[in-house]
Amino acid sequence: MLKNLVNGSLILLIIGFILIAIYVQKKEDQIVIDATYNLSDSYDEVKCQNILIISKINLNKCMNINDVDKDIAILYDSETIVLASHSGNANNAYFKNLYKLIKGDEVIFYNQNSKNIYRVVDIKTKLKSDQLSFANKNNQLILITCSYTKKDEQLVYYLEK
Repeated sequence: MLKNLVNGSLILLIIGFILIAIYVQKKEDQIVIDATYNLSDSYDEVKCQNILIISKINLNKCMNINDVDKDIAILYDSETIVLASHSGNANNAYFKNLYKLIKGDEVIFYNQNSKNIYRVVDIKTKLKSDQLSFANKNNQLILITCSYTKKDEQLVYYLEK
């Protein structure tokens, strides 16, 4: 009888250690954080060279894929930087709330780990069928998206440092 009690206690003790090990493992799994999607100050610099932050519309986006159908696309990157994204309700509609911006609003763009602060200076509506052209001015950021209300128009936001 004593032998059965010792064997039973030993089995319970082993089961307890296994349960503790599983619990510790689950706790460790909960701490894993993907730095690519944290706030801008915590982005993994190797993975994220371009970050767009527009606080007014709660946009904080690391741009890794230069494809407007999957991300915010960098259409031109020289003295003037041109970014484009969809508006609407799809998962890739990163500029869906861009229409809320007005002149004077702030936009932060980290380009190759350099922080640049811009202000909206002008907003224009253009037909999608029109060719867009911009003066290649230093310290200029241009944001382009589809009009939220008119399918044949697009909104062009001009920002300067």
